[in-house]
Parts: sequence; structure tokens; C-alpha cells
Amino acid sequence: MTILTRKQKELLVVDLYYNQNKNYREISRLTRTYPREIKKILERASAENESEHSLSKQAQAYKMFNEGKTPMEVSQPLCICQ
Repeated sequence: MTILTRKQKELLVVDLYYNQNKNYREISRLTRTYPREIKKILERASAENESEHSLSKQAQAYKMFNEGKTPMEVSQPLCICQ
């Protein structure tokens, strides 16, 4: 069994819940995390996602360019088409 960093565990919890449709009990068993911690992680991820979508398209594009995305990778999710 490998030891995960806090950030890796948070990403795993979010992936298991949103992408793999696991419930709290399954996530708790797989990650050895208490359900209350899972709830906190998911609330934090939801808040981050919500704040990201509240940014203007220009701010989102600037952020994505700073992360090293190509113009095509930036334009598609933001629906900036010419």
C-alpha cells in the first residue's frame, strides 16, 4: 500500500465521487478516510469549482494560459470559437 500526500488523497476522493460514482462508504474504505473528511474535501472542491466558473472568460483564459495550455485547449472549454 502506497502512502498518499494530502493533495493526492483529495484528488482521489474527488475522482472516486464524481467520476467513478462511488458513495461515501466505498470511498472511506478505499482511501481509509473518515466520512466527515470526505464531506469536507468534496465541499472544498465544489467551492473551488464554483469560484472558477464565476471568473470572466478572459480571466479563465489567462489562468489556463499560465498553466501552460495551448490556445486550442483554452478556446474549447470556454466556447471561444472564431
